[in-house]
Amino acid sequence: SFKFPTNEEYLEDVIAKRSHPMYAPLSTEIRQALMNKKELRYQWWSLMDFIFSAFFVVLVSTIISRLWSSQYYTNSQVKKLITLSHHPETAVDFYFISNIIDMENYLEYTML
Repeated sequence: SFKFPTNEEYLEDVIAKRSHPMYAPLSTEIRQALMNKKELRYQWWSLMDFIFSAFFVVLVSTIISRLWSSQYYTNSQVKKLITLSHHPETAVDFYFISNIIDMENYLEYTML
């Protein structure tokens, strides 16, 4: 079984070791400096996380865009139909649509 030493030399040795500055509580200045470093590290990690997330979103968007554009071609007749101004005087031109009613009128004149 384990026995605790009871002699005075051992106790003096323990007291001497415990009086070492390493065992003293941290001063307020040191504690504040450590907290500032911790906060700064957290802010840097947050910034890096945001940058990596934004880069990932841009990368995925670019890949999807390139896949989409390489697979599908714009129908030139539909593009011409939509963009050319061939409406009567009361109709709205495609580039001047400003609300839902204008869009409905545009689609009525274009598709009907």
